[in-house]
Amino acid sequence: MATERDGREAQERTSKLVPEVKASGTNFWMIVIVAIWFSSSIVFNVTAQMLLRNLPSAEDMTIIELMVTVLVGALTLPPRGHRLLAKEDGFPLKSSFSLGLLHLFNCRSFVYSLQFIPTSLAQTIRATNPVWVVLLTFALGARYGLLVLCSLLPLVGGFALAVGAEPSGFEPQGILAAVLSVNAQVCVNLLGQRCMARSREGSGRALHAFEVQFNSCFFALCILVPIWLMGGGASRLLGFLSVVDDQLRNRILVLSLADGFLYFTEQSASFAALNSFRPLNFAVVDTLRRLLIVLVAGFWVQGSALSASSALGVLLVLTGGVWFAYARDREDQRRTLEKQDWPLPRSGVMTISALRSSPLALGCSQFG
Repeated sequence: MATERDGREAQERTSKLVPEVKASGTNFWMIVIVAIWFSSSIVFNVTAQMLLRNLPSAEDMTIIELMVTVLVGALTLPPRGHRLLAKEDGFPLKSSFSLGLLHLFNCRSFVYSLQFIPTSLAQTIRATNPVWVVLLTFALGARYGLLVLCSLLPLVGGFALAVGAEPSGFEPQGILAAVLSVNAQVCVNLLGQRCMARSREGSGRALHAFEVQFNSCFFALCILVPIWLMGGGASRLLGFLSVVDDQLRNRILVLSLADGFLYFTEQSASFAALNSFRPLNFAVVDTLRRLLIVLVAGFWVQGSALSASSALGVLLVLTGGVWFAYARDREDQRRTLEKQDWPLPRSGVMTISALRSSPLALGCSQFG
């Protein structure tokens, strides 16, 4: 009897330990995901700047980046059970083409901005994502409370400080390109979220975020290739590679492969983190990631001057991002308790409830 009782007690103790072991394992993988996400984001921004300096044209960099990204996706997504060029009721060809066009505009605008402004300022502008989210979704029918709107003030103030503190002076074309890139990124996320929401409403297999991302990259490449060829891009790049020495040619090859692979890794880790954290926690972690990109890739590696005004501008923008996430979380909780939901027309982009549940509503970026 004693042996049987001891056995039951041991089994009970073991069953109590199982949740702790599972939680410990979950926490470990969350740390691994965040470490991969942070490191790939930082190194990607460094390699992108290095590749841009070594190529004859920014357009060449975009074509190489998209080609490597599509190749990596084609080799890695099917073994993980994801489809390439998935076609569902909520993801018709016109949506794929629109996603590709917006994604291409996002990439080209951001790379163009880096020719005039440093990485630190470009990433600070990208961190003002919530401002453009509110403006665009407000135009589509979304409404926000006072706390959410007040959270935009430090974002706008930090943006103005960061731009005004740039030691090289005001570069309007670089600033405008970075702002256009952010807005294109917001539109990509809105359209991608709508496609995934519609596929979940259908009877078939729902779209995965990786599949939407691959479609956007693939169609962006399809749109850019003929433009690049007609503009003499192939002869320009091949001519450049034929006259440079072997060391520079090998350097460009390594940077090109690393740049595309890091971009794909960053996006995969971003989606994995999004599935592991609550939206508010994800927004805080994403803000910390952007801060590290600005500090490491911008001020440290690139050597941008860190003045008191630029540092204050960066901190204001990032603080505003966290405040915005907190305000949206509070607003969502209040609306959930009140059991209110205002759907947009089917011709609109998405319902308010879908906006609330999406990373975009918290100013988080799927592609940035």
